[in-house]
Amino acid sequence: MSLEEVQNNAISLYNKNIEYLKEKESELYNKLLLLEEAINSGLKEERYILEYKDSYFDIYDSIEEKWIYNEDSIKYSQKLVNEINDNPKSNSFKTFYEFEYEEGVVEKLEKASILSSAVYGNAPIADYIASNSSTEHKLKNFYCFMVLGVGLGLHIPLADKLLNSKLYFIVEPSLEIFRLSLFVTDYKALSQKTLLKLFIGLNKDEFYEKFRTLVEKTYFYNQYLKFTYFSKSCDIYIPSIQNVFTSQSHLLYSYDRELLSLSRTYEYYNEKYNFLNVSKQQQILSLENKPVLLIAAGPSFKKNIEFVKKNQNKFVIVTLWYLLPLLKEEGIIPDIVTNYDEEKRFCMESFEKLGNLDFLKNTIFIFSSHLYQPFINKLPKNQIYLFNALFSAKKDYGRIVAPSIGEITYELLIRLGVKNIYLLGLDMALDPDTGLSHSDGYVDNATQSKAEDSDNTSFSLRKNKFKVKGNLREEIETIGLFHISITQINIITKKAKEAIPDLSVYNLSDGAFFNGIEPLRIENMNMSEFKLLNKKDFDISLHKELSDVSSNESTEEDELYNKEKIEDALSLKELLDSHLSKKYSNQNEFMKLIEQVHINIHNPELKCTDLVKTLSNYCRHNLPYIVYFFNLKNIDNPKRHIKKLNKILNNQLNKIIKFYLKTLEGK
Repeated sequence: MSLEEVQNNAISLYNKNIEYLKEKESELYNKLLLLEEAINSGLKEERYILEYKDSYFDIYDSIEEKWIYNEDSIKYSQKLVNEINDNPKSNSFKTFYEFEYEEGVVEKLEKASILSSAVYGNAPIADYIASNSSTEHKLKNFYCFMVLGVGLGLHIPLADKLLNSKLYFIVEPSLEIFRLSLFVTDYKALSQKTLLKLFIGLNKDEFYEKFRTLVEKTYFYNQYLKFTYFSKSCDIYIPSIQNVFTSQSHLLYSYDRELLSLSRTYEYYNEKYNFLNVSKQQQILSLENKPVLLIAAGPSFKKNIEFVKKNQNKFVIVTLWYLLPLLKEEGIIPDIVTNYDEEKRFCMESFEKLGNLDFLKNTIFIFSSHLYQPFINKLPKNQIYLFNALFSAKKDYGRIVAPSIGEITYELLIRLGVKNIYLLGLDMALDPDTGLSHSDGYVDNATQSKAEDSDNTSFSLRKNKFKVKGNLREEIETIGLFHISITQINIITKKAKEAIPDLSVYNLSDGAFFNGIEPLRIENMNMSEFKLLNKKDFDISLHKELSDVSSNESTEEDELYNKEKIEDALSLKELLDSHLSKKYSNQNEFMKLIEQVHINIHNPELKCTDLVKTLSNYCRHNLPYIVYFFNLKNIDNPKRHIKKLNKILNNQLNKIIKFYLKTLEGK
């Protein structure tokens, strides 16, 4: 083939791919169009140059002054594909936590309460599959496959010939390199036989959000996500990929905890506690125009505690329950205290440290609706306002959900109409001096800890550390757990500023930078401009205004709302029973059952959305095990396995629904 023919074919393929992207990937298409215009007009100098060498293409990096392949790109791509194997644990991301169970324990756990830890609730399926799988796992089919680095893309169709995967995650941080691959690789043809999800030219935050959303939709098939690795440039995404998998919602907050939260919410509802309406932004005038200092437990708080002591009467002080012993010791009296933690031990230990509570006689407690009841009983009922934690017993009262109490309190203040917020101790980063995650003396269920350097083979939400943009410095180290919170704070702020143009938020902490929040050094604040607040009048006004947007009564609307949830739960139970009671003779039939269970549970017309969420949580823990198991080669006697797994699934789903019905019916 002549050089002219090669060039004409490349241009033709490029145009074909561009038309495909215009139709299917409009955002990416527009980015490529802008890049094309910038290059053609001379506004951008090309870094990567496509060149044809004898019988193959290569890419020249004009900055590094080297070739990307530096050999026959076709042969190299084939060698890369030849390394792919059918071992699910080789070159893959593991998307679940694995547990081993002692012999004889699992049979007992099948009869355990559904409120037992999900580690035990998941045991019957997880252990059965582990016990009935061969030691050497090999996949029959590839459902999802990840391509880390595109280059010229030659390895992608070659990999597809081998894998025939249903879905490809195609990742390339360089928009310019991906553009060159459009001249060489036929993405349109590939898209006609499989599903392509393109992650091209994204920054880390954009990649994280897009990947997280897609993982939520494909959880059935992601027990292990196999990949091929072409480019080190994709390493910037590795922490995000691992973080997405380790921070999946069902892993952070399992279905047993959701059921406990639901149960406690209905207990407080029946006992006529005041529930705050957090379904929308309220106008609490006593908070609206006052400076509110939100104190969290990050290292920056302890370092600036003298500033808080000196100026506490110039701010409305809002803090977390677990900081109260430290505040009491320093003579700082909070106006509002929040708590979200449902754990008995951490709640009750605080009372022992606090001793006399007289200093809190005018303080307002805004707590989640799933706190341990003996904890709440120790405080005056008239000072307590509850917000729905995960689920609602009152119609249209909203809920606040976030990874930790810091973000929850921040969002709560916004929903209560606060427009002037100062953040201190919401670091979401490690102390640059000590490497600690929280202020000295603060311990909750996240625990104070030091982190370790991260690598690409393993990832821990609490141990591995990596760098992010700093608030008062160029960059700072954080951990995966905090990265989730940083993302959540950014989401809260973005939504809030779209709805409240005059919202002002300042970050006083030497921690992570938050989008849309202004960094502010404490030493640069002119505190003479802040007026002293009349805390006595403020407390009276705040109590009254919070009561006006709260209710401790069950209305006719609430009763109808809960009646409809019960009716739909009964209908769903009947439908699932009809599917799970059938006999299935082969794997294909059983896989269709799994899909049908998923469809039935996620019926958008169901009013029992809290039950749907809890059943979905259980399914996310367990259905991928089943799909994975039947995708393994050399599974003996599948009919026997189908019968056993169907029985376990039916048993556990029924436990959840029965507990739900008892809770709503008040039995």
